[in-house]
Amino acid sequence: MHRESAAKIQNLWNVSQLASYLAVPKSWVYERTQCRSSNRIPHFKIGKYLRFDPNSEEFQAWLKRTFQMGA
Repeated sequence: MHRESAAKIQNLWNVSQLASYLAVPKSWVYERTQCRSSNRIPHFKIGKYLRFDPNSEEFQAWLKRTFQMGA
């Protein structure tokens, strides 16, 4: 694995880290990653594990949209 790829992976958040950052329960995070959610949290899977890229434009847009609306 290249250093750049390893650094990117280390910058990803798991469900617990995102829940902690947002001060919400992990169940809230899981609910908002489901297909049926209208305002899904941008994420991807590594095997069965959910990961979030807090530095991505898509994630930052979701964060603004969600917390300006008071969700």
